[in-house]
Amino acid sequence: MASKPPQQFVPRTIYGSGQPRPAASASFRHPSFDTASTGESPRVFRPMESKLSQRNPASQQHRGPFPPQHEAWARMIAGFSPNYCGNISLSRNRSADIPEHQNCSLFILNLPADITTRELLANIRNAGRVYATHINAPEPDKGHGTCAAKVIFFERPAAEHLFDQCRGAGGFAMAGRAERGRVIWNRIRTAEQGGPRHQTRVLQIAGPAGVVNEPFLTAYFQSKLDFQVDEVLDVGGAAERRVVEYRFGSFRCQAEAARMALAREWSEHDVKVWFGPDPCDIDLPPVGQFSLPPPGSSEGSATRTERLAQIEEE
Repeated sequence: MASKPPQQFVPRTIYGSGQPRPAASASFRHPSFDTASTGESPRVFRPMESKLSQRNPASQQHRGPFPPQHEAWARMIAGFSPNYCGNISLSRNRSADIPEHQNCSLFILNLPADITTRELLANIRNAGRVYATHINAPEPDKGHGTCAAKVIFFERPAAEHLFDQCRGAGGFAMAGRAERGRVIWNRIRTAEQGGPRHQTRVLQIAGPAGVVNEPFLTAYFQSKLDFQVDEVLDVGGAAERRVVEYRFGSFRCQAEAARMALAREWSEHDVKVWFGPDPCDIDLPPVGQFSLPPPGSSEGSATRTERLAQIEEE
């Protein structure tokens, strides 16, 4: 039987611009939602180390505004800030052994003290795919009253695009603000990232409305990983199914991990997930176009209308 023509939908921001969140749905619950997995089941996504340590009070006993002195020394020797909270043993958290002209990481100084991930990324356009972001909060006791942000791109040309844009504009411009951030190359270097070009910090998620909604997805992701949200868009839906576009602050350890978790734990509940175009990129597809996967991939590209038609047929 031929399916009915899908309704046309206009994307609607449901989180990221100050809207209140609706109550989370309790209709769907995965066994691993509230408890850390032992990793024994292939269908369960083991929470990231940062989330497991938060669940273990013993691992938090030394947590405070400043790390123990021996930890601070180890971080400084490795080239990190003494207050760095990441894992300095991971190779991709350390400065890459590459020449300066291959560095894909920028550092933006003198940002407003109240800047958010959303505001930071909203002012980056026509540059390239963002690999990771991190905002350093002000440290008044050290005389730092402003924020600083690290912005890492997948490719060097993207970092150069933003650097040149800011140099031509007299700094990093932010809509509605008079101040300008100062952009420099980050001394902690990051090499270009391999992998398919369709991989981004943006996920497009389709499935039952009880699961595919911002409150439920956010609560689920919070049980699995640490992340920042740029924006969440309600793309539309058909019958009892919805499509949500979830824009993370980073691909690294955020969108990539969230996609793995959904694919592993929710595919049997008819939840599907694709990468979407990064609004910070150049040569973006038309509005409603889903990003192209690599040749031979099962993640076929489709317009929003075509994707919603597929959802209704399912």
